[in-house]
Amino acid sequence: MAFSFFLVFESDAEHDDAARLAKRWHKVVCVAAKSLGWSLENLGDLARVLRLPGTLNHFNGTAEEVRVLESDFDRRYNPDDFEQYLAAGTGFRRNEIRSMTRESFDLDANPPTITVEAAYSKHRRRDVQPIRRDLADLLRPWLAWKKPGRPVIETSIWNWDDSSRMIQADLKVAEVPFKDDRNRFADFHSLRHTYITNIGRLPVSLKTHQELARHSQPGLTMRYTHTQLEDKVRALEALPAVNTMVGASERGVA
Repeated sequence: MAFSFFLVFESDAEHDDAARLAKRWHKVVCVAAKSLGWSLENLGDLARVLRLPGTLNHFNGTAEEVRVLESDFDRRYNPDDFEQYLAAGTGFRRNEIRSMTRESFDLDANPPTITVEAAYSKHRRRDVQPIRRDLADLLRPWLAWKKPGRPVIETSIWNWDDSSRMIQADLKVAEVPFKDDRNRFADFHSLRHTYITNIGRLPVSLKTHQELARHSQPGLTMRYTHTQLEDKVRALEALPAVNTMVGASERGVA
């Protein structure tokens, strides 16, 4: 992984925070790798990470040649790429995410929550939003190196253009067009649309749907909920068989 800028540690404490972050991130990667049947070495050991292609790795008593499996020198990452996870996993608006500090997150609560203060909420109300536990686990190592009282997204080094380029680069790799045939754009705000649409596909009440979207009116929530043909087919398939409905109608059952 390569970052889009150099990380500069201004104190030993920041260096130690980065070391702890690297260890925790390694654990996250190992869990994901294990689900695919892979076994990883210690990715935090620079002597191993920086092995040159063509040299030999004697791990486990074998001598295997080090090879580059895949590379893309045009892709560079930013520690605040987690902004996308926050948007897609919570439906938060961009300015709301930018207002968050480490104190906004209570990842050990039951359920885990993220708070947006009233001054930054679109409807000027303090929102305490529950989140999924897997999102909390993903955010925990990233949040550990953030300074108390400081924004978790540093706007001085991360701006709208960076976010737009990041999303478009990810879409290119996933072979998803930035604009579809209906002239809709897969921009940052579309992550909020995706979050609200995914909730709408679940068997939840409209009230729950509206509250998770944090809308003042249910009609606005419906505007953010996009249905596709497969959603309509799924709803039709859930109806009782036609012959049973006809029989009920003949018996005068509404």
